[in-house]
Amino acid sequence: MMKEIVVATDLSPRAARAVERAAMLAKEQGAHLTVVSAVDDALPADMARDMAERAKAKIDHQLQALGQKNGCKATSRIVFGRHFEAILDAANDARADLLVLGRHRKGHVRELFRGSTGERVIRYGRLPVLLVRNIARKPYKRILIGADFSPASERAAGFACQHFKDAALEICHAFDMAFAGLMGGVRTGSKRTAKDEAAIAAMVEEEKRYFLKRLGKPAHNLRFHHVIGQAEEVLRREVRRRKPDLLVLGTHGRGALARAVIGSVAENFLRDPPCDILVVRR
Repeated sequence: MMKEIVVATDLSPRAARAVERAAMLAKEQGAHLTVVSAVDDALPADMARDMAERAKAKIDHQLQALGQKNGCKATSRIVFGRHFEAILDAANDARADLLVLGRHRKGHVRELFRGSTGERVIRYGRLPVLLVRNIARKPYKRILIGADFSPASERAAGFACQHFKDAALEICHAFDMAFAGLMGGVRTGSKRTAKDEAAIAAMVEEEKRYFLKRLGKPAHNLRFHHVIGQAEEVLRREVRRRKPDLLVLGTHGRGALARAVIGSVAENFLRDPPCDILVVRR
């Protein structure tokens, strides 16, 4: 179970959705919730102080209403500095298990995920990040996990299995035939034979077995299926077909390359999220 959830808000309607989802998760997990709002410390002191006071008053009012609604334990915190750094520092100070963000307004998603607060929080932070798109009407019940058998997707699947045990969890493995061509003697084009199909199926089954073994003891309601095709295309098709409440994606570590590129699949989904998205770092 999670112990601490931090949600960042700029007091916009989209951020309000994130706060509501974070409060719902905190209640489910028995976690404490911290609602953080960042004020730019480059502003004149009087202006920054006024913004901070107004932000705290609005957040406290929102938390009072949420407390009456679902009884979660929550506090507010106003931080000063560059927004993404201040939010990350607050989350790290709180030893958060999860950081929750709201989706940026339509038309500015590219800017959000190419250099502003949301993108930098995901790129430079170590925490799992939940991007909230939809109104939080109920707990997550249908969760789709994108997997490629990598350590990153293993950690993402493990996080989902650990914290969303009451949801129907489904792992979708997109198998790109281009990689199957690396197997000696296996044809992947139109000349593919039944023998080739059997070899590919055996390889996928072996990888699946080791993947699930590394997960340890997955949730009792975890299902697994694989689909031939390019990862992003497969996942978008599966999201349209299965209509999950939450899509879970893993992305690689914190080296220079990882900071430069979140991961093409995760990044593209974050630019135009079809549902709420949880990104888990390796």
